[in-house]
Amino acid sequence: MKVFFILFFVFLISSKASLSNTIEYIDVKAKGIGSTYTEALNNSLSNAIAKVNGRSIETQTSLKKISQSISTNKDNSYYSSKEFQKTIKEQTQGYVSNFKILNEEKSSNGIVKISISAKIGKYKLKKSAQRKRIAVMPFYYFDTSFQLKDNVVSNSKIDDLLIQNLVSYLVQTRKFTVLDREYMRDMNSELNIIKTNQTNIEETVKLGQKLFSDYIMVGTLQKLYTEEKTVKIKNSNNSVTTEKAFIEFSFRIIDVPTSQIMFSDDYTGIFDIEKKDIVSLEGDIIKKATLEIGSIILNAIYPLRLEKISGDTAFIGQGGMELELGDEFIIIELGEKIKDSYTNEYIGREQKEVGKLEITQVTSKSSSGKILEQNYNLDENFEPKKYILRKIITNVSNIDIAKEKINAKKEEGDTDDDW
Repeated sequence: MKVFFILFFVFLISSKASLSNTIEYIDVKAKGIGSTYTEALNNSLSNAIAKVNGRSIETQTSLKKISQSISTNKDNSYYSSKEFQKTIKEQTQGYVSNFKILNEEKSSNGIVKISISAKIGKYKLKKSAQRKRIAVMPFYYFDTSFQLKDNVVSNSKIDDLLIQNLVSYLVQTRKFTVLDREYMRDMNSELNIIKTNQTNIEETVKLGQKLFSDYIMVGTLQKLYTEEKTVKIKNSNNSVTTEKAFIEFSFRIIDVPTSQIMFSDDYTGIFDIEKKDIVSLEGDIIKKATLEIGSIILNAIYPLRLEKISGDTAFIGQGGMELELGDEFIIIELGEKIKDSYTNEYIGREQKEVGKLEITQVTSKSSSGKILEQNYNLDENFEPKKYILRKIITNVSNIDIAKEKINAKKEEGDTDDDW
């Protein structure tokens, strides 16, 4: 049953993708050489394909189809005929829409050189695939398992939870194209079907469009544990017992082409263990941690930005898990760019606090909020990319809550311990 649902989900995604992506045809020129006319033309067509879709397995697959077509001993003029053009188009099912022989030469040692112009099919990616691409890689662990209350949880399970939650977070931000690195074996099995040369050419063209990461996320989980503490409230006979989870995680965002570390941070999370029933303690802890880690990454690369202001309502180009109703933010005005005097590199911009905002509406793609305070009329002075937001963090511990309750009881003159 699980396999059925996975296959059904893949089918839906594939169906949606096929509607969003199309085949476009690109005009290119290419040359090829060979010991025979057929081989030279074969190579020129292969080079034309490689210019559009890369010289990899998709080129070899298409070359095999072309080779099956160019297997005649007819006169060279036949290769420029409409009949042969039709044969090529049919055999490649439109991948090579048409081509024209521009020049042909034969050297004294019998080597043939052919120049062509051709119209080659390319799988046109949808716009979302043109975002910065990131892949979350398996993480490293100091321990093989972790003690969470009475349960021992393996690092492989924690790894699965970390990756799944981080991928989910990054996907819903709609700022990245997130590439799957968990189910490579399943994807490769599907790609192997295409490589068998038993599918139509539109599927073959897709092979050349496999995406590779701009960034990868790597990291190490140093600590993950739970702890119970009983704290006596000062000047009272009361005490409060708390159960907390602790997690320490260091991570990096690496630029793949250059191996440059684009962003690095050490994260420490401390969470109250809820008394309510939860499906799994480890799942609850990791979900809370990844929401904070994901937010750190997003704000480092794409800080929350005001996209529009209308009166005292501001519109934000981010929604989903990043924002919640009631969240409060400082509105920051960005000023002139600042450069490092040693490296002459851009290191940031002047920042000035100009207001305060509270989130009043959240959707999957965007949010809006009410401007609570403003140093000047932000609506009249609004410009694109001028204002960003910085969240106001307000953490209140269980002990602080307990103290507030005790003080309230004392003010009422009530000494009942059942608070």
